[in-house]
Amino acid sequence: AWLIAWPMDVSAQDVRRLEGHNAAVYSVQTTRDGKTFLTGDSAGTVLGWDQETLKPLQRSALGERGILSLAVSPDNRQFAATSVDGQVFL
Repeated sequence: AWLIAWPMDVSAQDVRRLEGHNAAVYSVQTTRDGKTFLTGDSAGTVLGWDQETLKPLQRSALGERGILSLAVSPDNRQFAATSVDGQVFL
């Protein structure tokens, strides 16, 4: 699976494809400082990405159920995720 990312002020011709997930991506959340963002997929994996380089920084396997939503703490040091079976991961 892959993600597509581009700045809001450019055309679709400037799209960059991000590779790192092995399943469909269900959720995306940007950190408050704008330096990183998280993605969660249907296999229960969360990836942390560098916003500038668009390279994955961290991988967390949270189970085998899809990640539906992500939230980042105000200090950008922790995240929470919810899965399709109702689990919450901190």
